[in-house]
Amino acid sequence: MSAEQKRTLTVTRPSDMCWKIAFNGPPDNRLTENMLKQLLEALDQVELEWRQQSDWSKQFDEKRKGGALILTSEITKFFSNGLDYENSIKNPMFHTAFAGGYMMALLCDFRLMTDGRAWCCMNEIDFGAPMPPFFARLLHLRLSHTRSANILRKTLLGHRFTAPELLEEGIVDEIVPANQLQERAIQFGNEIGPKSKGGSWGEMKASRHRSSYLFSAWIPN
Repeated sequence: MSAEQKRTLTVTRPSDMCWKIAFNGPPDNRLTENMLKQLLEALDQVELEWRQQSDWSKQFDEKRKGGALILTSEITKFFSNGLDYENSIKNPMFHTAFAGGYMMALLCDFRLMTDGRAWCCMNEIDFGAPMPPFFARLLHLRLSHTRSANILRKTLLGHRFTAPELLEEGIVDEIVPANQLQERAIQFGNEIGPKSKGGSWGEMKASRHRSSYLFSAWIPN
């Protein structure tokens, strides 16, 4: 099996309410085309399993189960060190469809971050990478309502945010000791997962993010 064909993530179900996708692409979970293709397949798998456990023929079924998806890493030091930039620029569709590790985290509804030496950063400005419209739109959507007025500017200038800074700005929901992060993520998913059972959470998200989709150059086959 070639390096390109190796599995770079795993899908598990650590509780009845939670699914978990864990990146495992040494050394730093770089978002390669192979990993992103596997991520799309994993997301399809999770959605299918979630939908199959409930009756969707009725508008709302009290017995319908909710669910939560955890995105995490099996590599302790990195969630993801970002886009595989050198290869992505050879494929413009791939490049404009996905963000780096920080953008991947911003796509999630909630973010739990480890304590200690941990940072989030958009460093495109430091190596002259262009920012596709979808990136800029998502950053504006996620960061325009933070507590500091200049957070978006600092992000675009490549500031390395620490966990306490992100918590203060409301970008991170909790800071958790590294050895408790996985356990707390599952607990958090069990707590919030039931909110999705009616389907309205997904509809609200689709409505809120519709303008971001229009800024994306990625068109699914």
